[in-house]
Amino acid sequence: MVAGPGTVFDLYVGDKSVEVTSLKGKVDYVHPSSAEKYEVAAGSFSILADSQQISSGEGKPDPDWDDWNAQRDELWAKRLGVIRGDSRKYLPPNLHVPAWELEENGTWERVYYDGDYRYFWRPIRVAPGWAPFAVGRWVSRGTR
Repeated sequence: MVAGPGTVFDLYVGDKSVEVTSLKGKVDYVHPSSAEKYEVAAGSFSILADSQQISSGEGKPDPDWDDWNAQRDELWAKRLGVIRGDSRKYLPPNLHVPAWELEENGTWERVYYDGDYRYFWRPIRVAPGWAPFAVGRWVSRGTR
């Protein structure tokens, strides 16, 4: 398949077939057995392809599927946003991915503790009873 910048499409993959629906722009689908190119434009019919043939589909996107994907994209954007957040500086590498919860719900503050200044995380947007990483134990890592 070939799709230009800004193109949005759904691709449904079955055990022995594929359906391509363009939501915005156009997608060129190249059938693997014949190397023929088929254009799928937004607002037109989708294409259904198996190993032998191509036919027209209904071309209707699945809004539930698209909503689920949008939610997943938003979640991963938050998780990857930790790379730019403070938690990466204060947590060991194995906690970088789940640290998005900390970035989203609190702030790191420099506090005088046990004879020195250290960074501690403080919640600022959490519901009563919320606890990050509630299973396990907290340890001082000596990061300054």
